[in-house]
Amino acid sequence: MTDKFIITFDEDTTASLLKLGFVEIPSGNAKSHVFINNQTLKFDENIDVSKIKFSNMLCI
Repeated sequence: MTDKFIITFDEDTTASLLKLGFVEIPSGNAKSHVFINNQTLKFDENIDVSKIKFSNMLCI
């Protein structure tokens, strides 16, 4: 994946990404969470991929 950002609106997914070491970018929006897509970090089976989006655009 070459997309630089991960976006989710799900609180459980947010908690799982933080636990795995992904860095959240403060967006000022309480409903969406944006993370840097560090390609050295890998998802585990607790991440529901249907609840995340990948993007190269950062809108804050």
